[in-house]
Amino acid sequence: MAGQAIVTIQGREWLTDLAVAPWELTQGLGGIPGIPAGTGMLFDMSYEQSIDVTTEPMLFPLDIAFLSEDLAVTEVYRNVEPGYLVNSVSPARYFLEVNAGEFELLEPGDAVIVDPLPPQDVPAAPSWVTLVYGVAGMLLMGAIVAALVKGIAAKQSEPEKKPAFLPHTTPARKPTRAGVSVHSWEERDRLGIWITDTRSDRVLAEWWDDDARQLFEDGFFKPGTTRNQEISGKAFEDSVLGYAEHIGILTSAVSPAVQPLPSDGGPVAALAEKWSRAKRNSALALKDLEAISSRYDISECKEALLEYRDLDRSDYSDAEEYQEARDEAWEAFVECLESLSAEEEEEQEEKEKDTFRCSVCGKGMNPVDAMMGKVCGACTREQHRRAVKGLGLRGVLLGSNVMGKPLDSPEFDPFYAEVERLGAVIVIHPMVPASAAAYSDYDLLSMVGLPVDSTLAVLRLIFSGILDRYPNIKVILPHLGGPVLFLWERIEQRFLTPFRGRASMMQPPSYYLKNVYYDCVSFHLPAMRCVRDTVGSGQMLLGTDFPYVSHGNLSRAVESVRRLELPPDETENVLGENAAKLFAVS
Repeated sequence: MAGQAIVTIQGREWLTDLAVAPWELTQGLGGIPGIPAGTGMLFDMSYEQSIDVTTEPMLFPLDIAFLSEDLAVTEVYRNVEPGYLVNSVSPARYFLEVNAGEFELLEPGDAVIVDPLPPQDVPAAPSWVTLVYGVAGMLLMGAIVAALVKGIAAKQSEPEKKPAFLPHTTPARKPTRAGVSVHSWEERDRLGIWITDTRSDRVLAEWWDDDARQLFEDGFFKPGTTRNQEISGKAFEDSVLGYAEHIGILTSAVSPAVQPLPSDGGPVAALAEKWSRAKRNSALALKDLEAISSRYDISECKEALLEYRDLDRSDYSDAEEYQEARDEAWEAFVECLESLSAEEEEEQEEKEKDTFRCSVCGKGMNPVDAMMGKVCGACTREQHRRAVKGLGLRGVLLGSNVMGKPLDSPEFDPFYAEVERLGAVIVIHPMVPASAAAYSDYDLLSMVGLPVDSTLAVLRLIFSGILDRYPNIKVILPHLGGPVLFLWERIEQRFLTPFRGRASMMQPPSYYLKNVYYDCVSFHLPAMRCVRDTVGSGQMLLGTDFPYVSHGNLSRAVESVRRLELPPDETENVLGENAAKLFAVS
């Protein structure tokens, strides 16, 4: 432990142990049968934040008080039984746990005096402290060793911490997700995830082994792609940062209560699926309900959830009967969600009845689910399989946006997975940009808008991590890729500067751009030489822009390649050999 202190509130004193280290904050008073009157534990969370205190591992009831950074009581919770989650409504830096009944007279606003005891004045540790040490040592030895190793490695660069329990003239400012990075390490049975400040490299939060796995199981952390012992992917990193915002480690630009819930169905379906599998947590479930309250009537579900939360152990003769009641109450809550989800699905089907239907299967659909015309996603993937496996076609033509939707939209992931599985090539053809109004005059759309949209499309695929999640996908960009290669150095330099999207990719942008193929529809020799000098002739393909015949035809396309005066083998590669290898044709 970090030491002991005398805590005085309204003239009453408690001898408390101080919890500062991660394992101390996690273990707390869990696993021990009780503590003597007038003792407790004071937890220091380093800075003011929303605090969630779980009493799942407790064996006796508690009184809990949250304290501000200037040591004033902000909230008091009395007689909290084991198995509950207590959330601070207001930000707090500290919280104090003592025996139930000892905070009977405490009120918000009461001043708190904390007098840390010098080592020579620390009384002999009571038996419950020894038991905490024993339990914590057995359960958390692996995590302690990992934390020690990481602490030693970061010691030299970590700024000096503020001393605990001293007033501060200015509260610590919590960073936003733009100023942090997500790191991970996975090997055999070890798993670690941590967030660092990009300026100081200081570790802001970390989760190891069982704690990290539990967050995946509960749905707070989303799966990613593991490579070289690191986990990557936009969904994974966004979920870690979102969780850090939710628990108060980071400042959120958008309240977690109004952030959309990812789901294949609607938000209610997502909740029903989540809380049928996740570890029960009435406080978080209640927040999820409030997030959809503006669109759905949650009154019955909320009533069922509050019934679960308010069950009192003292009303039941034994623990088994109490647990059965908790199980029944939670099942009633989940059933209510499932019933609400069915209503949601019926409403959605009714809305779609007179809008868009798949021309193949007739199922109602949203237009952005169709990758080609009025065909649903499932039928589109089936048509791709038939085209590649049945008809022997080698690739897929994909617009640089799909009805205005960018190509890194999460709903397109199944499409990319199927393309990679089939070994097909994607040709990204420029489309009318979503902001086409800016190109409405002087034929700017054709001259500038379409090539620019190609550049936007490929950069979104890169920075979103899609080309990491599906590394075997091969992409062709027409028209020399638009301006993307002319912006090479600017794009590369921006990667070296912290910005949104960097963490979702595993390599610098140049790595991906060197693996993209570029057709030679330009006829402008300096531009064509730029492509050859930047990515090499092995990534160049003959292009004609057919049927745009007023400015391009086969003879002119071949002539422009020959006028580059490349070595003979490179010329032949551009004129056909590269494409033959790419499409696996003899």
